[in-house]
Amino acid sequence: MPEPIDGDPSADRGYLDEFGDLETAIELIRAMKRTNDPVAEGDHEAFMQLVAGMGDPQRIRDVGVACMNLVDMLRVLLDDNPFDFIPAAIRKIRAMEGVPDEVLPDVAGGLTAAFLNQSCRTWREARSPIPQREFLAWTYAAWFLADFIDFAAEERGYALNAVETLMERVLTQDLAGTGDPEPV
Repeated sequence: MPEPIDGDPSADRGYLDEFGDLETAIELIRAMKRTNDPVAEGDHEAFMQLVAGMGDPQRIRDVGVACMNLVDMLRVLLDDNPFDFIPAAIRKIRAMEGVPDEVLPDVAGGLTAAFLNQSCRTWREARSPIPQREFLAWTYAAWFLADFIDFAAEERGYALNAVETLMERVLTQDLAGTGDPEPV
């Protein structure tokens, strides 16, 4: 979890409520990508330790919110809106352990909203409160979208590196008070 902003834990909580724990979400998705990579089989233990630390409901929510925001950020990296990605992603998410079928329509709708240049989180929250059991599906959605973008860019790690670069630019410009970030 990030350090409290200016020593004020309530300011940190406000950030986490809005953006989620982006740092942990990116780390988790990178670990998932490495675990799925036969070259990096030794990373499985590190991945399992990360997952074990996700037992706290608030932490699960923070990472889930971050993954929803990551979907929105990753979508910006696409030249075209690949609506045909959605059925494939939902089939893959459905096959993953721990994801109940009843959350899949909301994840599909959220992905559709993102590809229509709307916030998937705003769209999803407008329907109903997001149950904890749905956040795992959003983690998988962000993972599969990052993989898809890496594949399209023909560069492993491209998607998450681009998001981190964009976040760094936004933070630097925000702290400097220079306004809107430069395009990636």
